[in-house]
Order: sequence, then C-alpha cells, then structure tokens
Amino acid sequence: MSRVLPPGGALRAAVVLLLPVLGAAALAGRLGGATPAIGVVLGVVGGLQLAVLDLGWRPRLLWAATVPAAAGLGVLAAGRVLPAALLVAGLALLLWPTGPRLGAALSLLPVVAALGASIGVTDSTGFAVGAAVGVAVLFLLVALLKVRAPLVPVAPGPARRHALVSAAACGTAIVVSMEAGLTHGYWLVVLLALILRPFPGETARGARDRTLGTLIGSLLAMAGVLLLPQALLAVLAAACLLMSLGWAIGRDVLRQTVFSTPVVVLAGSSGVAGSAVDVAAERLLLTVAAAAAAVGLAWLLRRGDAAAQRSVDLAR
Repeated sequence: MSRVLPPGGALRAAVVLLLPVLGAAALAGRLGGATPAIGVVLGVVGGLQLAVLDLGWRPRLLWAATVPAAAGLGVLAAGRVLPAALLVAGLALLLWPTGPRLGAALSLLPVVAALGASIGVTDSTGFAVGAAVGVAVLFLLVALLKVRAPLVPVAPGPARRHALVSAAACGTAIVVSMEAGLTHGYWLVVLLALILRPFPGETARGARDRTLGTLIGSLLAMAGVLLLPQALLAVLAAACLLMSLGWAIGRDVLRQTVFSTPVVVLAGSSGVAGSAVDVAAERLLLTVAAAAAAVGLAWLLRRGDAAAQRSVDLAR
C-alpha cells in the first residue's frame, strides 16, 4: 500500500476516462438536476470492475444492467425497512451464483442500492437513468481504450460463504440504520460490502492491506464531509474517482477499492437530497462498530476459506 499514484500509463488512461465521465455527469446535472448527475458517478463506480473484465461483451452488458436496476430499486425502497433490507441482502447473495463466473465484479451492487435507499432521493427513474448513462459511457471508453483485466473467479465454496455473510451483514446494517434514523446509513453497507468482498488467492498481508485501505478511505471521506464545504466534496470525489479508474486500469483491485470507498461516500454526501449530513458522535460510533464487525467477519471467513482449502489439499 506504499504507492498511491497508479503507473504513468494507467494514470494517463484514467484521465482520458475521467473527462468524458465528468462531462456526462455535468450534462446530466444540467438537464435533470443533481439526482441523475450523482447516478452517473455511481454507475461508473458500480460498473467499473465489470467493464474491464476480460469476458465476452454479451454477458458483460447483460450484468451491467443490474447497476442502474439496483439504483432505481434502492430509491423505490427508501423509507421502507423490510423492502430495503431484502433488496440489499438479495443483491449481496448474487455473489453466490455469479462468483465462479464473474469473480467479485458485482460486489458493489448492495452499496448502489443502499445509497439509493438512504440519501433521500425520490426520483427513481432519474437516478437509474443517470447510473445507466454512467455505465454506458464507461463501457464505451473502456472499449475504445482496449482496457482489459483478467477474470479471477471465486470458487463455489467461498462464493457461497461470502455471499451469505455479506447478505446477512448488509441487510442488518440497513435495518439498523433506518430504524436509527441515519440519513446516510449506506456508510455502514460500504464498509461491510468492501471488507467482506472475496479476493481469490489473496494473501494474509493483502487482506490486511485491503481492510486497512477501506477503513482509511472511509475515515478520509468522513473527515472530508466534516471539514469541507459541499462544493469541495465534489472535487475530492472526482480526484478519488480518477485514482480508482487508474488502479482499475493498472489491475490493482486493492488500491482501486481504497479509492472507490471515498467516491461512494462523498457522492452520496454531496447534498443531493437537499439536507446536511448528520455526523453526530453516535452516528460515527455506529459506523466504527460496523467496521469492527466487518473486520471480525472477514477474519472468520478467511479462516473458513483456509480450512476448506486444506481439506481439498488433503483429499488430493
């Protein structure tokens, strides 16, 4: 985790990607307001891993449709605890059947839905259309730049375990945040989804780096929300999006995760709902508790994956 900037070529390609994305977000904001503009950014973050995946166009485009669907359904579930929890948990469960084929490419879908359900957006169509535009622009640019990342599948056993634990944890987080009246309860889901995200073949050090990076990214985003005016939050989100794109092109999923975290938090905290973010001490403490729970669950999952791998090795 010592290196922050992506390699030179990846960084230049990320700039080429970022400028049209920001242009699309600005145009969406001018035509439809803040809601579709935030949707564009969310579509890019949610579809990034899928867009660069070394897989055929047809399955990638098919699964790309889940990003705007998750955004729109999240808005429709806003204010209703059970539908929102079931939606987020169901999207987390998608890792079970898709992990062996798509790896962890869809692991941000629960975050997309949780954000739609938590920030006070009421225009489900505008939010979903914005996300669809973001995905479409991203896929087009990735195709033009011929960016590809190798497919790293998740074995059926780990995919099942991670999906079930993530579904239970993220669904519970939505229930707790909505019952507690958290206006930005998706912060909890961001932490849980990213820390519990499976990485096949990841070393113990890599897992620690990813977990620490996710926590640091979340803390930096929260500090930005606390200390910066809303106008600067968009600038910080754009900078983090640039870094996330660069590391995705550089094929470093760990660092991509580090910078994806602030993008989601900052985009959702940029005032799209027309209200200030409540960052009272009890809210921050609840977020820290979610982070601690995520770390503990990730440790248990890793032990389970290691034990299962030892059993396979012994059987051979």
